[in-house]
Amino acid sequence: MFFEEVSLKFNYGYENSAELLNKVERDESKLYDAVVSQCPDRIADSIFNFSITAYHIKDWLKEEGFTDVESFINSEPMLRLCADLCNGSKHRILTKNREKSDLVLSIKNSDLTTDMTSITCDSTIPLCGHTVRILLSSGKEVEILHFAKSILEIWRRYINT
Repeated sequence: MFFEEVSLKFNYGYENSAELLNKVERDESKLYDAVVSQCPDRIADSIFNFSITAYHIKDWLKEEGFTDVESFINSEPMLRLCADLCNGSKHRILTKNREKSDLVLSIKNSDLTTDMTSITCDSTIPLCGHTVRILLSSGKEVEILHFAKSILEIWRRYINT
C-alpha cells in the first residue's frame, strides 16, 4: 500500500514562531532553575530541551515566510553553536558541524567562579556547586545560562526586525 504525502499541521498548543519562542523562554527559565537545583538529571533534560526547541524555531520561521533564516543562523556564532548542541543531543553524536571554525570540543560540568558576571544564581546554590560550560576549539568556554540567554535575545531581535 502506498501513502500519499500530505501536509498536516501536527502539533499541540503552538500556532506560530512567536508562541514557540515563548516556549523557549520557559525552557530557559527551567534551565536556570535546574542549574540552581544542582540536579544532574534536571540540568541534562533542560539543556536537551532548550537546545532542540531553540534551534528548530528556524523551521517555524521558514513556514511563516522568513526566507533568510539559514543565512542568519550562519551569521550568528551562538546560533551555529545552538545548531551543533541540538544536533549532537538529538542524534547522540555530532557528525556534521554547523560551526566550521570554532568547533565544539565538549560540554561538561564546570566549577562556579567568583568572576561570573554574565549570569546570576540564586543564593541557595551551594558554593561548591557547578554549572555547565561548552568548550570550543579556540579555547573559549561558553557558560550554559549565558548561552541560553544569548539565544533568546538573538531570536527575539531577528523576529522583531
